[in-house]
This record gives sequence, C-alpha cells and structure tokens, in this order.
Amino acid sequence: MPAFSPSIAVDERGTVALTYYDLRFLKPGDTTTLPTAYQFVTLPHGDPKRRTERRISRIFDWLQAPFAGGYFLGDYQGLVADDKGVRAVLTETHSGTPQNRTDVYTGTLRTQ
Repeated sequence: MPAFSPSIAVDERGTVALTYYDLRFLKPGDTTTLPTAYQFVTLPHGDPKRRTERRISRIFDWLQAPFAGGYFLGDYQGLVADDKGVRAVLTETHSGTPQNRTDVYTGTLRTQ
C-alpha cells in the first residue's frame, strides 16, 4: 500500500501511534483523481499483534493540492503525545476555493 508523510509518537503508557497519508482508495485505471486519506495506527506497548488502524480524515483528491514542483499538501502534519492521547495535525484538499485549496485540521485521538 503506497503511503507517505508518516508521523510517530509514543504516549506515557508506551503505546506507539503513527499517522500517514495513504492511497488505498485509488481504483485501478483511475487516472483523473488521486483519492487520499489520513490513517491513524496504534500499537499498544509497541506490540504489532495488537495493532489497530482507522481512517481519521475524509477521502480527498490529492490532485487538488497546489502544484509546487509536485502536488504539495504543505508541511502541516504531525503527531505529539500528551496526557489525553495524541494530537494530530493534518492537511486535506478541497476544490471549493481555487486560491486556497487546502485546509489544516487538528484533534486529539485516544490511543487506548
């Protein structure tokens, strides 16, 4: 599965959290869009057998991002642990405003 721009954090209980953009929603033969979503994975105490994964963004078209030598979502993604879980920052595209094609979101995600 193609994925990019990973971020990683470890909370105080030792749970490893990982976020990344992925392209799993791209259908074979689709050459006009690049459906992308932001995924959240947890590994309690770093144990891959206890791995969970969920999508935390809507599915958006990466090809709507501004073009800066390539489609650019920006440098606005990250992940940090705090006492409530982890806080993620992510960027999505939208086509509603051609002069401002991306939005940045943040939220706290529970790791357990």
